[in-house]
Parts: sequence; structure tokens; C-alpha cells
Amino acid sequence: LFKTPSAEVSFSFLHVADAGTGWTAQHRIAERMSQENVSLVLANGDLAYDIGNFQAVQSHFHDIYGDMMGSVPFYTSLGNHEYMTDAAAPSLVGRTAPASGVPPLDQGRYYSFDWGNVHFVCLDTNTPLYRVTWGDDSMLKWLERDLSNTRKFWRVAFFHHPGYATGTHQFEPEAELVRTHIVPILERYGVQLVLNGHEHNFQRTHPLSAGKRAGQLSPATVYVTA
Repeated sequence: LFKTPSAEVSFSFLHVADAGTGWTAQHRIAERMSQENVSLVLANGDLAYDIGNFQAVQSHFHDIYGDMMGSVPFYTSLGNHEYMTDAAAPSLVGRTAPASGVPPLDQGRYYSFDWGNVHFVCLDTNTPLYRVTWGDDSMLKWLERDLSNTRKFWRVAFFHHPGYATGTHQFEPEAELVRTHIVPILERYGVQLVLNGHEHNFQRTHPLSAGKRAGQLSPATVYVTA
């Protein structure tokens, strides 16, 4: 027996990305995470270095966070390292994500869910986003439908590759694809917060609209890179 939170209940959550090294630092951070009183964890890609095979997924993800997963749900996205083995198949096995009306081929790769008065949207900025360049915009059409149907006040999106972050990855094709194809949809439907990884450092933007700093009272989105 379990209960889902009502819209009036406040809650906290953790966001972590690029964590799957198996090194001492990851164990220390996982221990610190377990001490927090949170409702859920967003684990935002690159959770099983180096190549996201079955051994890495087990040792660098399940073995490290298994105890915490017994009481706190983890919602995961796929990073580029997961895709280095069989299109991320080892990372998808054993994880159950909300179906969310996603086409069968892509179930688990992107999805959405509600928690309290927040609508969370997980996207896959790997192959499903690259398909746009081949004429397949199924993930974008799904995203548009999903956001148009939510009535939650808060809208939070999370996916691995940031559209707005400085660092060694800022000129990669994924960043441009995010800015060109994902950002306009997020802005159109009032997504206030976007969580990313990939750059291996912490960054936070000013509130942005169309890539520019928004006015104080203008609708805008804040992008946080873990």
C-alpha cells in the first residue's frame, strides 16, 4: 500500500548526473544523498561509465544506490555513455519508467510523471533527438502533446545534454539540437526549470527566453547543470 502526494504537499528531490564512475567520490556522495529526506531522485545520465554495459550498470549504479532505491524512487535519463553499449539496452533493462503514451520503441527513453503540483518530463537527447535530422520528430511531437495536457503549475524537464552551458561540450551537435528543437517547446508551455548534466561541473543560468536574459516579469526558464 502506498500513497501519492497531493498537490498541496511540498517536497524535496535530489538531482545527480555523470556519477557512474564507481570511484570513492561516488560512494561518498551516495552516502550523503542517503542522509537527505527527499521524495525522489532524478539521475540524469552517464550513470555507468565507461560504456554502459551490464557490468557497469550493476556495479556503478544498482550496487551503489540499491539501499536508497528501497525507499526512494529513482527517475533516470540516458546519457551518451549509456548509448555506447547496444543503444543503452543494458541501462533500460531492470528499470520501469512511466509509459506516458510514448511509442513502444522508445518506452523508457523519455517519459513524464506528476509529483504533487509538479509535472516532470524526462527526455532522451541521444538517438531520439538525432532522429529529427532524419525527419523523425516523434519525441518532439510527444513532448508537445505531453506539455499541452498538463495542468500542473510547476513544469520541470530533465535530460543529459545541456543547451545552455559553457565547457568542453558546449559546441557539440547535441547542444545545438537542444536549442533548436527542444527549447522552443519548453518555452511555449511554460517550463520553468531544466536540469542537465554532461559538463561535469555546476552551472546555473539567469532566467532565459529565446537564449537571452529575460526581463524580471517575463516568462523564462532557468537551466541548471549538475
